Amino acid sequence: MKKFSSKVLSVLAAIAIVVPCILTSDLVVQAAGNSTTVTIFHTNDMHGEIENLSYVKALKDVTENSILVDAGDSTQGTALTTYSDGAAAISLMNYAGYDGMTLGNHEFDYGVETTLINAQYAKFPVVAANVYNKEGNLLLAGVNGNNGQNFIVEKAGKKIGFFGISTQETAYKSDPTGLDGTIFADVIATSQAQADYLKAAGCDAVVALAHVGVDESSNPTSEMLAKSVSGIDVIIDGHSHTEYEDKINGITIAQTGTKLANIGKVQITFKANGTKSIKNELLNKETYKAVVVPDATCASVYGLYTDMMKPILDTVIGSTTEGLIAYAGDGQRVCRLEETVMGDIVADSMLAYGKKLVAESPVGGKNIPVVAMQNGGGVRANIDAGDITYGEVINVLPYNNTLGARMVTPHQLYATLENGVCTLTMDEKGVLGGLDGRYPQVSGMRLVVNVAGQAYDPENPAAGEGSRIAAIYLTNADGTETLLNRADDITKLALVSNSFEISGGDGYIMLSDLPFVAESAKLDCDVLADYLRDISVGGAFTFGATQGRVTVIQQSTAAFHAVLPVSAEGFAIGTNVQVSIDGTEYKSNVVGADGNLVTEELTAGAHTIDVRLDEISGPISYFASNISGINVK
Repeated sequence: MKKFSSKVLSVLAAIAIVVPCILTSDLVVQAAGNSTTVTIFHTNDMHGEIENLSYVKALKDVTENSILVDAGDSTQGTALTTYSDGAAAISLMNYAGYDGMTLGNHEFDYGVETTLINAQYAKFPVVAANVYNKEGNLLLAGVNGNNGQNFIVEKAGKKIGFFGISTQETAYKSDPTGLDGTIFADVIATSQAQADYLKAAGCDAVVALAHVGVDESSNPTSEMLAKSVSGIDVIIDGHSHTEYEDKINGITIAQTGTKLANIGKVQITFKANGTKSIKNELLNKETYKAVVVPDATCASVYGLYTDMMKPILDTVIGSTTEGLIAYAGDGQRVCRLEETVMGDIVADSMLAYGKKLVAESPVGGKNIPVVAMQNGGGVRANIDAGDITYGEVINVLPYNNTLGARMVTPHQLYATLENGVCTLTMDEKGVLGGLDGRYPQVSGMRLVVNVAGQAYDPENPAAGEGSRIAAIYLTNADGTETLLNRADDITKLALVSNSFEISGGDGYIMLSDLPFVAESAKLDCDVLADYLRDISVGGAFTFGATQGRVTVIQQSTAAFHAVLPVSAEGFAIGTNVQVSIDGTEYKSNVVGADGNLVTEELTAGAHTIDVRLDEISGPISYFASNISGINVK
């Protein structure tokens, strides 16, 4: 029996309350005629956004013959879930009445031992049929008396069989150190075996809870799963954060996006003649919040959690004059595609802390040059202009990573950064594409990237070596730069990064065997929080524009105007507003007849534009860049 961590125990001790439920009956679905309908509500990639589970609970309770399942990545992503090592999410899912879930890659972010603790705490089966421990045994077998692979739910005399599948990408899309040798077996072969087993067990329908996604970079995808496996009726998918619905090879595939923006609703109707039909529907947030009253127990438990955490998470640790951007207003994760202010600041915090680590290390020293690299996929939130709270810092870096330093040569650094830009694409207008979590946000160095070059291939590293990273310049203390020699395998540098990358995550396998220099503090609550506190001494800081740390060859260098859809945020047509570019002084502008705000001419690259109605109201931050084509017309 595994022991609960102090964080988990404190969460469990706080929820011994009982509050009456409040429900409506608008969505009750009755069996009609000679047919029976079973409804499967499903979620995926909630990433800690658990407040609206009170509505999910209500939907399930008012719908006859209903089942509720999750396709993974639920226990990580917000300050609340990070602080509780995922226990808060499992607790709310218990109250919401989940019937089962599978493991996403981010269920492993707290380490495999905590994964098992959270699965043990769940009052529903947690299954992943292709996941084994380092001894070769099914990881979840025996947890809460479940077999760890599948479960069967009976509704209205029908047996619905579910099996769980976790992406094999977990091996490098969660911290490899925390995985402790966990094995992720073949998705296709495992799924076929599970479908066969559940059919033989007499199931009337078979559902795959598959955290695999539809991203082209993934292999396999849920689409490939549907084409390759027989005997599955529905694939409830996750991982790619996609609002997706399709039918391939007669198999319905459904995914809801992310962060409970939608709830999936799959209805399986069993007809008297032995056939069945499947209907899928996506209920967006506005829809599902309009049709039911939130369950009072779930709402109260969530409120208890937030009240318990509020004094900690609301602690102010700094202040900024401008929004610090990692995500565009439409949810585009630009930190995975180009340099951003939030990415720069995270990398700067790593460099500042890392220099102290390296200087004090017996295998480092004060004369070792230090550079820092943070994967863009690990920067998960913006910070608004104004006071910065501890909770906001955790939301930016929710992965419980630590900071570490490893010794590299220039030759090894070039090879490392080839991996960082291997997925970039560029269209005929010079606009970048190819979002990927490995994209490097850097400090202490400047990169010149040739997107047209052959990309790094993890299976054959030498094939792409030197093809995309055209140059790396070391930033000297006096602001000058030194070009690093690609062939130099003698000079020593210290690379500071997070534990995820250093352990080989996101394809950075070349980092896992580098010589150790130092390992230290938590990246969120120590490194970034301390840095923001330091640069806020004396008042709010202004970072300004991004600093050209990644220069792309053949990228457009022309000036442009940002076109911001401000009417969607409540700024009325014809309204005079105040606009600040990259933290500069606010100037007057007017919302156009089309509801857009057109800025003054901007230099090529990324910019943060803060828009406010007057000096009293708080600004709304926008991102614009001709590099990624966001808010540019």
